[in-house]
Amino acid sequence: MLLAASLQLFTASPNAWSTEACGSDQIQAIATEFRKIRTVAGHFNGADWHPEVDAYDGRKHQLMQVLAERAPEEGLGGECLALLLGEPDELTRVDTPTGASMLSQIEWENIGSTSGEELLTYDWRGRHDRLVFLIRDARTLAAGWLLSYE
Repeated sequence: MLLAASLQLFTASPNAWSTEACGSDQIQAIATEFRKIRTVAGHFNGADWHPEVDAYDGRKHQLMQVLAERAPEEGLGGECLALLLGEPDELTRVDTPTGASMLSQIEWENIGSTSGEELLTYDWRGRHDRLVFLIRDARTLAAGWLLSYE
C-alpha cells in the first residue's frame, strides 16, 4: 500500500497505530520533542525570531539532524514517520515532475539510491529549509535537505 493511502487511514483512525512498533526508544524520544518544537512558529513562519527553531544548529535543527540519520538506519516506514513526527508538510510522489525536481535538489545525508516512491517533507524554517525522507517499499532509504541558502 502506498504511503498516501496509509496516511489517509492513519488520519481516519489514529488509535489503530502505536508508536511502540516504530523505532528505538531514542528515536521515539527525539520524535516526541520534535513534535512539540514543530508547533513553535518562528521567523520563517511570520513570527518573531526564536533561536531554538530558526537558528542553524538550534534545537529543532539538531533534532531533525538526528532524525535524518536514524530513520534510514532503523529503516522506518513512512507510516511510522508520520506517526512519530506528525503528518509531513508535503507528500510527493517521485514519479511526478515535482518529485523529479525535488530529487535533483536534495542534499542527501546518506544515500544509496534515489529510486524511491515517495518523498516525505518536514519544514525546518518554513519552506525555506526542509528535511526530506525518501521512502520505497515502506522503508526509509535516505534523508536529505532542501536548502534555500538565503
